[in-house]
Amino acid sequence: MSINFFKLNCAAAGYASIQSGALPRGYFTEFFNGKPLPDSWEPPPVEVKRAKAKLPDIIAWKEYLPLLSTRAVELFKEFAPGCAEYKEFVTIRGELYCVVNVLAQEDILDLDRSELMLSVDGGIRSVKRYIFNADHVQSPIFKISNMLDGPIFVTRGLAQATVDARLLGFEFRDPSVNETALLFRGVDVNAFPD
Repeated sequence: MSINFFKLNCAAAGYASIQSGALPRGYFTEFFNGKPLPDSWEPPPVEVKRAKAKLPDIIAWKEYLPLLSTRAVELFKEFAPGCAEYKEFVTIRGELYCVVNVLAQEDILDLDRSELMLSVDGGIRSVKRYIFNADHVQSPIFKISNMLDGPIFVTRGLAQATVDARLLGFEFRDPSVNETALLFRGVDVNAFPD
């Protein structure tokens, strides 16, 4: 069976990474909430880890907020116009990286069949296994409508475009499997190409 949507992830092994200190409570809800960032937004201070390692085209900052190289930003803007904004974040060895703020939302999560962990107030706390109620979406890069603090999803077409452009560091995970169990067993969770 062919996977239509993938969770966008960063391959960390062997690449430079970014780390920031604690941010104010509500920071991500205030700024990364499916709306454009205000003009006054500035990236927080960060520390580059493994700075001499190979520079990928995608670097993890916070779990669901990757940074993209200029090459990756150009590809994403071309392939998925209007679906996200890209704000300058950090320069590493002369290479500018931008944070991805996904604006496109798709309401395709099947709440009854997905394996969800709910919070006390009934909100979605985490998802072990995603089941979608649609095979196609309008947006090549998107977030689930009621999970704006959750993962970024991309279509098969955008995944293929990153591979064709030979962008480094991207992983595309199958959201229909419980990847945590696979990770603990040391199984490669990159699902593209399947």
